[in-house]
Amino acid sequence: PEPLSCPDDVGDPDAVAAQLLGLPEASRRVRRYPLRPASVPWQRTAYPEFGLFVFRREHDFIAFRCAGQVGLGVPTGHRHDDNLGIEVMLDGQLVRSDPGTYVYTPAPEMRNRYRSASAHDAPRSPDWSVAAIGKELFLLAQPYPATCTCWRPDAVAGSIFSPHGTLSRLIRFHPDAVEIVDAAFPGGLAPIDDSRLLCQGYGRKA
Repeated sequence: PEPLSCPDDVGDPDAVAAQLLGLPEASRRVRRYPLRPASVPWQRTAYPEFGLFVFRREHDFIAFRCAGQVGLGVPTGHRHDDNLGIEVMLDGQLVRSDPGTYVYTPAPEMRNRYRSASAHDAPRSPDWSVAAIGKELFLLAQPYPATCTCWRPDAVAGSIFSPHGTLSRLIRFHPDAVEIVDAAFPGGLAPIDDSRLLCQGYGRKA
């Protein structure tokens, strides 16, 4: 359903891009996905309390996870370590995807693998974690929430600030491409895992 209201515009994508692209090469990553011409502009909608920002047009769809502080007493058992993660469908083809859950209790190792940061397309540092996955299968503490730093008709961005450093992602919509800029500073970025974990329903791998 459509939200009752869309958040007000915030941030300057040019300023965010300049800041991220000015970091050392090891601390940033840029990807571009070509776009076909479309007869309609991008439409956007957001659910900031849930932490979901969506852009769509014709056969293109991009979802950006940027979740803030969890309220006191709110359960986190179904959350994944996916903050600043994306799902991308272009021209009807799935380019980057959320892996799904796969299983809960029958296989703890697989449960943790599917909810880990490495299973998602999200910027992370190799030196520290956003959410520590432990033995509890229905508990995922996330001490470092994300902040939406830019929300415009042609861009969305977010950052995770922690005592260890800052993780950032900027998504920009150019006429001919979607550009994704990631950064982790200080230090470097962990590589994106392209193993493409996917499930087609509970207990069903793709």
